[in-house]
Amino acid sequence: MASAAEASAGVKLGVEEAEPDDDFRVEEPEKAKSLKASKEADTEEAAPEPSELPVELTGDWQQLEGVARPPGAGPRLLAWNACGHVATYPKQLRVEVHPSADEKPVRVADYDGLQMASISPGGTCFAAGSKSTGGPRLLLRPAERWEKAVFSASLVGDEAPEAVACGVDFVAVLTSRRMLRLYTFSGMPIGLLSVSGRSVALAARQTLLLVVTRSLLAATPADSDDVLDFRILESQTRAEVAAGRLPLSPGSRLRWIGFSEDLVPVAIDTAGAVRALLGSGAGSWGPQSGRGAEWTPVLSLAQHEAELGPLWAVKAEQAAITFAEVGLHAQEPQPRISQEDSSRTDSEATTGSQEGSGVWFGVRSSCQLRTIPWNLPLGAFPTAGDSIQTAFREQLLSRHMQDMAAMGLLPSEISDSFEKRSRSSPLKLFAQLATAGEVERAHHVAQFILSSMSASSKLLDNAQKLSEKAHQYKLADAVASLPVKEAQVKGPAVRQVSSEVPMAARSVTAPLFAPGEFEEQQDKPSAASQPTGSKEEDSQESLQAASGTAQTSGQTEAAAPLAPEAAAPVAPPLPAAANPFARKRPGTGSRPQAPHLLRDALGGSSRPATPMGSPASGRPAKLARI
Repeated sequence: MASAAEASAGVKLGVEEAEPDDDFRVEEPEKAKSLKASKEADTEEAAPEPSELPVELTGDWQQLEGVARPPGAGPRLLAWNACGHVATYPKQLRVEVHPSADEKPVRVADYDGLQMASISPGGTCFAAGSKSTGGPRLLLRPAERWEKAVFSASLVGDEAPEAVACGVDFVAVLTSRRMLRLYTFSGMPIGLLSVSGRSVALAARQTLLLVVTRSLLAATPADSDDVLDFRILESQTRAEVAAGRLPLSPGSRLRWIGFSEDLVPVAIDTAGAVRALLGSGAGSWGPQSGRGAEWTPVLSLAQHEAELGPLWAVKAEQAAITFAEVGLHAQEPQPRISQEDSSRTDSEATTGSQEGSGVWFGVRSSCQLRTIPWNLPLGAFPTAGDSIQTAFREQLLSRHMQDMAAMGLLPSEISDSFEKRSRSSPLKLFAQLATAGEVERAHHVAQFILSSMSASSKLLDNAQKLSEKAHQYKLADAVASLPVKEAQVKGPAVRQVSSEVPMAARSVTAPLFAPGEFEEQQDKPSAASQPTGSKEEDSQESLQAASGTAQTSGQTEAAAPLAPEAAAPVAPPLPAAANPFARKRPGTGSRPQAPHLLRDALGGSSRPATPMGSPASGRPAKLARI
């Protein structure tokens, strides 16, 4: 089913999808040739009508990209933004895709009248509505292809596209069945949602999608205010970033929507009011948990258009919008017509805006482009009005970029760099107000702007120095008393130096001495007054010390055989206060001795007795020295 639809789409475009040539100027099929011949015959028989004139940009004119344009004559721009333009040439039965980076446009044959288009770095999408000659359809052309050049996305029954938009890796379509469909550039569906109201417009940039529909609360009379709802969706995480009501000026309609280069949604109504959706995190005039950004008026085009004529929005930049000056004749911009096109009628040559003014529009156009920065309606100030405007604007953008970086939509380096650059404007404003004697306003700049920024301690110190330099010592004291809201920086983590040998792999070595072996007994007489014990007592004490050592070391060594009197059950004795370094009395070698670690290590068992300790001397042995 899908392969048949894609094959039929290739026939309608007059190309084969496997054709390696990217220009698509190939021989037309027989059906397309006959259709083209019939159209040319009808064109020759029909006389030019007033509806064949270019559309005039008067009243509540609109330029919603990706939406079907009103009927008109001559070449028309279906899409024109920072990524390039898509133009249709009805008389030549073709559509041209002109990316900004390419010098040569890509020509696509069109025999059924494509009415909608959108272009992005990921590719281009074309759509035809229910009123087109060949019926509703959606065609996708990825920027980087493998084999096929054009894909078709299937719709259900008589479902027709009403608005299209291209992101970096997806295509969004609002259909007549009040559904929002998302596809990849190969036509694979990745999303399907129901919308509550009729389709109005779509806009996309990178992974964000702005959906605008007409609210169910909208009144039916034509002279009433239009009520619109918006949603901002993130395609990769499938999350809703923001949603709510899209405000418009009284009695106006929506003219244009888009995203700026730092992902700020921008909307322009037919009254010339420009609004931006700034911030989506906590503290952005919404719920404390975030996801409650609000539309902020950032510019009014009424005065500019009164002097220059209609301004055709091309792209939204950082805190600015680039427009194309149409001129006071107020005709819809038309793309350039190449000299090789000889099928134009005389009415096109005389009535076309580019022939009348010598100006064409689109990529590498000859028209005048004008970039207008945001000018928030803050009112007039007696001092430092421009600095107040700049500081206020940069604070809004800084908070928005921090929110986008927190959601992973912008690199954190971009938001941090912008915040560092935006620190100078509040200080400049503070210095101007302090020098002019506006101490209350200068104090409020320090209180509400400087103290809330990162590295506020350094900023407040500079503000205090500026106050003293301006001889505003009371202001300097007030600034010095402001609390510093520094970001909490965690201290350096304490390194846990572990042993090279894991704890589980360590072996418990035997202690050198038995526990309490050298402790004095309080209830035992001193060694000087204690008489020399018998041989059995010495042996018993040695056995007790050896058994204690063996128990603490965990060794299973065979003990020496016990004497009969020593094997009798006795109460556990207290640790003996014996000195292992004392000389042993004679006769101890006649009986087996219990093992002793220190004595064995020092060779005590084999050490001969001295003459003073021998029985032959007739003298008593020396007492042990403690």
